[in-house]
Amino acid sequence: MPLTRMGKLITWKDEKGFGFIRPDLQDHEEIFVHITAIQKASRRPVAGDKIKYQIESDSRGRKRACNATLIEAGVEIDKNKLVTKILVVLPFLFAGYILWKEQNPIPLIVYLVMSPATYLLYVTDKISAIKKQWRIMENTLHLLELLGGWPGALLAQKHIHHKNRKLSYQIVFWTIVIIHIMLWVYCFIFGCFW
Repeated sequence: MPLTRMGKLITWKDEKGFGFIRPDLQDHEEIFVHITAIQKASRRPVAGDKIKYQIESDSRGRKRACNATLIEAGVEIDKNKLVTKILVVLPFLFAGYILWKEQNPIPLIVYLVMSPATYLLYVTDKISAIKKQWRIMENTLHLLELLGGWPGALLAQKHIHHKNRKLSYQIVFWTIVIIHIMLWVYCFIFGCFW
């Protein structure tokens, strides 16, 4: 039975599905890992992930990881997932409250239409990025987020790891999220302005 080792994913090329592991033991060389070697992952790998793996040799005698498992940072990742779930559900709860309180279905309909549409555009843009094809303009994505698609955008950022690292994009995205939440809190406390 091969020895199980621990290491850190130091690079990951998601569009190509491979990366390199730096073993915890300093005297060992970096190890190639392909997406097919990672078992039962709840998400796609990203650089910086801790990983448990075994080593095998390919047909040319090169070492590579096999039977790999992402080691999720326990409570920290669970907190991130919880915050994401709360943020995604929150606008639907507020929209449901408006439907119940004022019999106005428009906010709920807007979120139910715009969130999946924005998610699908993120997926389309990610595929275009991988294929090096024409991309969707960032302003278009931001407009859809502003029009109620930000919960779908947040899910896309977490699930397919798209548009989640570019700082300038994230600043605009989180500004949109804060504006939406502030409007809902205002409506909840003072009544809606429509």
